[in-house]
Amino acid sequence: MARDVQSVFERKETKYRLSADQYRAILDALEGRLAPDAYGSTVVKSAYFDTEQRDMVARSLEKPFYKEKLRVRGYGIVGKDDTVFVEIWRPRRG
Repeated sequence: MARDVQSVFERKETKYRLSADQYRAILDALEGRLAPDAYGSTVVKSAYFDTEQRDMVARSLEKPFYKEKLRVRGYGIVGKDDTVFVEIWRPRRG
């Protein structure tokens, strides 16, 4: 019986903040080597919320076993009458 992919593969995201120049340099370096997939031009906008004291980000940096984030997410160019999603985001833990 095949093992469930989720039990074998641990997803990890590492995010970096880039300047406009760094972003263009990366795109230039990838030109001709990689092509966007079907989702390459999809716009996803997320807004994460925290307290004024940044309690949620401080807790996240402690790398607790359980954490959650509150976010609002929209797909595409979102207008004032479009649907957005309010989510309690919880990373998956094995």
